[in-house]
Amino acid sequence: MRVKAIDSDGYEGPYGSAQEISVALNYPAIQLTADHRTAKFAWAPVLNGQKIHLQVARTARFEPALLDTTTDATEAEIQRPAGSEFFVRSRRIDRDGYVEEFSKPERVSVSEPFAQLDAPTFEKGQINFKWSEPLPGQKFRVQVARDEGFHSTAHNVMQTANYLTLKSPGAGRYFVRVGVIDPDGFVAPYGPTQQIDAARNYWPFLLFLPLLLLLL
Repeated sequence: MRVKAIDSDGYEGPYGSAQEISVALNYPAIQLTADHRTAKFAWAPVLNGQKIHLQVARTARFEPALLDTTTDATEAEIQRPAGSEFFVRSRRIDRDGYVEEFSKPERVSVSEPFAQLDAPTFEKGQINFKWSEPLPGQKFRVQVARDEGFHSTAHNVMQTANYLTLKSPGAGRYFVRVGVIDPDGFVAPYGPTQQIDAARNYWPFLLFLPLLLLLL
C-alpha cells in the first residue's frame, strides 16, 4: 500500500514509500469423523454468501485430490480413503468471487479397528491366547508363525471367539497377530504383533531328579 497527499488547491504530492500489509486469514476449523466406510468433514457456518473450497488428498501436494469441492454447506462426505493417513486444506470464497489462499495442509490420521492381545498363558501342554471382546458381528483373523514377517504360518484361522487354545509349541520364539473383520466384510489390517518366547519343558527331568540324587 502507498499514500499521497492532496492539498486544498488540488495539488497532489508524490506517493510515499510502499508498505506491505499482512492480513491474517481466519480459516474455518475442519472436524473429521470417520469409520471404515466414509470420512465426513464438518465446519462452522460461514458468512452469508461465502463458500468453502475443500480439498482432501493422500499427499500434501494434493495431486490428485480425493475430494475437491466448493460448497455453501457445512459438511462434506467421501468414501474412506485407503490407508490411515491423508491431508486436508480449505479456503473461503466470498460473494464477490474473491478467493483466499489455501490453509496449510493438515495431516489427518484415522485409526483402524484392531484387537488388543493379552499376554498368553501356558498350562497342561497348551498355550492360551485371548484378546479384546468383539463388537456384534465381528470376526477375527488369527495367525501364529515362527518368523516376524509371517511368511510361514504355523496357524492361520478365522473365527468369532476372542480366544484361541493351541497345543503348546516346542521351545523357541513365536509371533502372533489378530485382525478384525467387520460385519459388512471390511477387513482391517492386522493389529500389533506379539512376540512369545516359549521355554523348554523341563518337568519330565524334574520328576526324576530325586531318583538321580539317590543314585549319586
